[in-house]
Amino acid sequence: MMITIQVLQVPAVVPEAYWDLFLSSVAEERRAQAARFIHQADAYRSVLGEVLTRVTLSELTGLPRKELSFSRNAYGKPCLVANPKIAFNVSHSGDWIALISGGTAELGVDVEKIAPIDLQIAERFFSTKENTYLAAQPAEQQVTTFYRLWTLKESYIKAIGTGLSLPLDSFAILPSEGSEGNKVGDDLQWRCTQTGHTELTGQLEQGEPSLDSSDVFRLTDRYDGANAGNIDAAHRNALQVASDAGGMLDAGNVIGAGDTRELTQWRTASSQNTRVMHHRFYSQPLDAQHILAACTAKGELPKKPEIVTLDQIYTKLCNAAHAEL
Repeated sequence: MMITIQVLQVPAVVPEAYWDLFLSSVAEERRAQAARFIHQADAYRSVLGEVLTRVTLSELTGLPRKELSFSRNAYGKPCLVANPKIAFNVSHSGDWIALISGGTAELGVDVEKIAPIDLQIAERFFSTKENTYLAAQPAEQQVTTFYRLWTLKESYIKAIGTGLSLPLDSFAILPSEGSEGNKVGDDLQWRCTQTGHTELTGQLEQGEPSLDSSDVFRLTDRYDGANAGNIDAAHRNALQVASDAGGMLDAGNVIGAGDTRELTQWRTASSQNTRVMHHRFYSQPLDAQHILAACTAKGELPKKPEIVTLDQIYTKLCNAAHAEL
């Protein structure tokens, strides 16, 4: 099952006939919530987010949309009661709603409207490395870069299902080594490194050791390739991760049997501190004022989202209603 990201632009005014059908397609709790909103735009986003979710998950499961029921985990992440293995996640902000679904592993999505913000907030919620990266961006790009990092981090905590129970400064999402460019529109590859909190993220055990200033050792050319084969597969894998993550190795640095003890010590120290997570990320602007990020623990994310229109949803709901008669 392929992973899809769908985005729906919320209009300033939803036609009355459309709105009546949309309201009738969501849970009673959602209708009551929509009636309490002061601003109609908030009601639109809330209801349309559930409508898009029900229409999509109905197609994925083959169940009528009205038979779909949802529950939440201890941290608020929603799931299907009858099909908890069907992964999905929804977000809305400003003019857009985003839904990610499909695949075989956890998913997260976040969309945010870019607005002026005091960048000092990053010092409270971003890791040291993320703050360094943000500060290095040109002044005119820093606000957009802040939102890009923020949505990436949100997509990650939504994917693993912990919400803000996982401190936002306990992990860093930054361009991978070798990613070129810093502009928001660039197709950067992103990597997540996380420190501690195994009690919240069981996935941490699936990560690979990452280099940290307190753990790094440098290999030197005192070892030659003749004994490199003596190292076991696990250490060779860790060496590759070290090379990829930290750029510490060059063509003259090979590991031999004499390094096994040091590498084991490094792996032990690193496993207690920082790991490179396996999660993959998507990050691109939706328009000049909105940015979208998505995360998956396994599988390929689409290169661009599928744009869904209000007319398409309305037509699908009408067709489903006729089929049920």
